[in-house]
Formats: sequence, structure tokens, C-alpha cells
Amino acid sequence: MPLFYPEKHTSELQQKLKETPDAWVLICYCAAWCRTCAGFESVIKDFAQSHPELLCVWVDIEEHEDLLMDEDLEDLPTFALQKDQQSFFYAPLPPMMEHLQRLLQQAEQGLLPAQNDGELPLFRDLLEQRN
Repeated sequence: MPLFYPEKHTSELQQKLKETPDAWVLICYCAAWCRTCAGFESVIKDFAQSHPELLCVWVDIEEHEDLLMDEDLEDLPTFALQKDQQSFFYAPLPPMMEHLQRLLQQAEQGLLPAQNDGELPLFRDLLEQRN
């Protein structure tokens, strides 16, 4: 599946989220000014292509403040991994494919506990609220 960008694919992304509510959603929060993020964008694209079961979203924190799960992002890139109505991961990760592979593998094996304590909004809800 392609890497989704809210500025280009909002309606397509909303449709995919509705059609596959039980799909894993990986959100990468980055910024255009961040050199680490710029070098990592192609890796995320490759990761998205190699995992068609996963919805991968690239969110520029400067352009899409309304899609931030937390207003105080201190480290980039920061990743969120969600499924159904649950968050399973929300933290910065070193920009390496191996870390993403391990994160997804642990999630699929049920090794990541759900983190929803009511404080973290769901990305699909943030996207829906834009309309």
C-alpha cells in the first residue's frame, strides 16, 4: 500500500480507514525542517509498500497540527501504531527499517499492550474531525 499524506490523500485515507477498521495504522510524525525525517521518508515509503496490510501515514507536524495526538512532540520522528479503537505504541524511534519491522512484528504477535487510557486520541478520529 502507498504511503499516505493527509494533504494529498485525505479522502482516500478516510475511505481506507472505514473499509478496514481492523487494519494496523502506523503514523509517522515528522517535519520538513527535520533532516532525520527527510532522510527517512523513502524508508517509510518502502516499508508501506512491503506491508500492504498496514496503513502508513506521513504527517508533517507543521502543516497538520490538527492531526497531532500530543501538542508537545519533542523528538522526531515520533510514531503511533493503532488498530481498531486502541493505541499500541506512541513514541520516538530511531529512523531505521529494523525498528519498524520489530514494532509491527511485536504488534501482530500481541506483545504490545493497548495504551488507550483516554488521553491519546485516535488518528482516525482526528482525521474525521477535519470535515
